[in-house]
Amino acid sequence: MKKLPSVLVVDDEEIIRSLLADAAAARGFAVHTAASGEEALKMIREHPFPVVVLDILLPGITGRKVAEEIARLHPKTRFIILTGGSASAAEFSDIPQVETVLGKPFPIADFLQVLEKLAGAS
Repeated sequence: MKKLPSVLVVDDEEIIRSLLADAAAARGFAVHTAASGEEALKMIREHPFPVVVLDILLPGITGRKVAEEIARLHPKTRFIILTGGSASAAEFSDIPQVETVLGKPFPIADFLQVLEKLAGAS
């Protein structure tokens, strides 16, 4: 069985963060979580994550700034962007590691499908 990559889930909403982390862990991913952009950047400096699930609207440093910094530090990291607004993948064309943008609410099955696709490509 192929070893699945570590995943960092970054969302300030605890319920979303827990739901996504639990769903990914149930599929065999090693999951870590962060409640803020600052926390995510601290974690990524200590341990690179192949996949980061990142809410775009975070308090403090924005998800976009977090993605830009992670992409700079670890160019192989790939992102699933979460948004409660109307952001699209085209808005992240300058960050080629952004694989997809999921608008909240989204079916967990859609999230898992993208995550598993990334795991297969890693």
